[in-house]
Amino acid sequence: MLSGIGVCRLPGSFAPRPARGAAQPVLAAQGFGGAPLPKKAKPSTKGKGKKGGRKKGATHSITEDQAIKRAVELAEGGKARPVSEDEAARGRLDYVQVKDWGSGSRENMGNLRVASTASTAVDPRAPLYEQLARHLALCQMRGDLNPPGDQPPLPPFEHWVFRRRHYVQYITDQLAVHRALEAAIVFALRPPGSNRDHSEEPPLLSTMRESPGMDPRAYGSSPSPQHAALAQFTPFSGRYARAGALLSDLDSIMSHSPITPEDGPAVLESGPHVKQYVQQLMALGSAAQDGERADQARDAARMQLLAHVYSNYVAHLTTGTRIGAAATERLNLFPISATKFYDTYPDSMKDPLRHFLTDINQVGRLVSSEAKEQMLEELPSAMINTSQVLIALAKK
Repeated sequence: MLSGIGVCRLPGSFAPRPARGAAQPVLAAQGFGGAPLPKKAKPSTKGKGKKGGRKKGATHSITEDQAIKRAVELAEGGKARPVSEDEAARGRLDYVQVKDWGSGSRENMGNLRVASTASTAVDPRAPLYEQLARHLALCQMRGDLNPPGDQPPLPPFEHWVFRRRHYVQYITDQLAVHRALEAAIVFALRPPGSNRDHSEEPPLLSTMRESPGMDPRAYGSSPSPQHAALAQFTPFSGRYARAGALLSDLDSIMSHSPITPEDGPAVLESGPHVKQYVQQLMALGSAAQDGERADQARDAARMQLLAHVYSNYVAHLTTGTRIGAAATERLNLFPISATKFYDTYPDSMKDPLRHFLTDINQVGRLVSSEAKEQMLEELPSAMINTSQVLIALAKK
């Protein structure tokens, strides 16, 4: 849960006292219908050689380093930023989680102790990675990212024990997911109704034929913006494809030190939650290629698939680096060349996370607001499924 967040006081605000700890919508600085905070007078800059204020139409921009920092914080359950009074004065709708409701009386409601807050206001002109991060922060506050059913949350990373059989199962599960993700992308980029080398088990990249990609002749017309957005992540480029590296790591581990009875039972077949996720990814790839579906429906499936591209790769390039470092140290993976999942990329990918954020932002520039909304709607499901793959390794 997000924590440690500041919040502006709401003058004259009042709301019925809800259950303790529940997330409640708060109209920031509008006092639940009251008058907004007065605007502060801007200091004069006349005669100082500087222009005062922001130019009309200018948008807030952040640096690439800040982009990476936010991606890491999101993937590792980091804190949302505080809400300033200037932001609140613009009447943005914020979700807050109240830590202590006190007496619940009207006069004390302006001094609530707030545990966390997540802004729901997303500037459509903001980079897509920022829109995705804000949307996920809101989903987290609403409980939309909670584990399914009565499954307990994962233990803190610091408590994971990294037993070898757990790690082998984790790599096996990741291989199943990335094989399915890469196959689904390839299928989704092919012309509608074209033949597929598609079986119940997702094929390895080496057994698949390269997609016709951006060749307009394969479609009878130019591919859609959604097709162009997804094509950035084609596994044939080698930029993001991880299934081959995972297979190599798994082979190295098993050939140098096979699982023995002393390690405990080894199950190199994925569990039901991973198998279900594999089927979901393959279904999206098939839907994007189904010649009986309308163009809009195929493009919607591509945007849904992009949500899973984002969730899997951003998790791997942030939290996954911590997993790789810990596993390499505790399981002695480097001497047996079993770290390719984490460190083997093309020479052009000196900084994979920075490249990934750039490509995600390019998705936002290519597609419409409606298409981005389709991606946002799929994102909670994608993040939950991505986190489920950690179950095999996250043992205390």
